[in-house]
Formats: sequence, C-alpha cells, structure tokens
Amino acid sequence: MVGHSLLGLSLGALAIPRGWSRRPKLLAFAVFVLLAGGPDWPTPFWGHSQYLVSHSLFVNLGLVAGVAAVAAAAPRLRAAVGGWPMVCAGMAVWLSHLLLDSFYSHGKGVRIFWPLSGDALNLSMPWFDVLQPGIPPHVALRIFAVEFAFYGSSAGALSALASAPALRESGPATRWWPESSSLDCFVAAASPLSETGVAQS
Repeated sequence: MVGHSLLGLSLGALAIPRGWSRRPKLLAFAVFVLLAGGPDWPTPFWGHSQYLVSHSLFVNLGLVAGVAAVAAAAPRLRAAVGGWPMVCAGMAVWLSHLLLDSFYSHGKGVRIFWPLSGDALNLSMPWFDVLQPGIPPHVALRIFAVEFAFYGSSAGALSALASAPALRESGPATRWWPESSSLDCFVAAASPLSETGVAQS
C-alpha cells in the first residue's frame, strides 16, 4: 500500500484546488489515499483474493465511466468536489492500482482481462517485494525503504511541479494549469454538458 498511497498523494497534490483551506485539503488527500487502494477494499463479491473482479480492467473502467457520467450530468456536484481535475485525478489514481500491482514479485500478476480472459499481466520488478506473514523485520524494512525511495521521489517531483511559480501564478485559486494548455482540451472534451468550459468546472 505504500506505493499506492504515495501515488495517490502525488496526484492529489496536482489536482487539489489551491484556494481550498487546510481542512478540505487534508480530507481530499485522505480520499486520494483511499481511492489508491480501492481495488483492494474487502468488499463482498469483489473477489480480491483471486484478483478477478477487483482487478479487472473492464470492471474498473465501467466504474470510472459511471463516475464520469455522474460528474458530467451534475455540474454542481462536480464543482463541489473541485471540478474535472479532481474527478480525473481520482479516476486515474483508482485505475493506477491495476498497473502498480503488476510490478510486485508475488508471481500472481493481475488478471486485468477478466472475464474475457484469465491471462495475468505480470511486469514484475525484482526489487518490489510483497509483505508476507512471518517475514523478518529487516526484510520488511527493506521492502518499505525501496517503495519509499521509488514512489517518494515521484511524489516529490510531482509536488515540486504543483508548487512551480508558473502554476502558482497561472490564474484563479481553482485553476492551477496554464492558459490554453492541453489539459483544457482534455477537460473540455470530457465535459460536454459544462456551460462555460473548464474555468468554471
């Protein structure tokens, strides 16, 4: 969960509106951490122990598509959660879980093509180990240290990007990306029901 949580915090740092006060920001960061571990939630019929339903690309794409549809149809709700940047970041964090799980050395892989196929995606990196019951403390510390080193550096880079002067001075408190950026095009395309485009999302 270290890698998932740090990635969630990283994308949260990019997406959370700058004008929010400390308490809403902390709540938003907590939500991003929860979303990062979403496919691992012990939900009934979710099938996490088999990596089937919970880690199916088709199932999870269906879930985020439903979220996107609700966000597009409910502009007030979308604005309340921070607009399209927050919605898109949340969906990206949720889906990133599938890719990150394929990096670990447990050998199971992730059955992302279920139910169409039982094949597992396995991009295992030998330095990403899985915590197992009964492993020695020094091994557990090494596992955590490797994840913190890898994902922590990524989190630091994204946090630095979010704090860059060009972004800090780019406009209103709810808008951190530069004017006429590619993100404008993406968000506008994703928000056909938005009355006036990205700036008011």
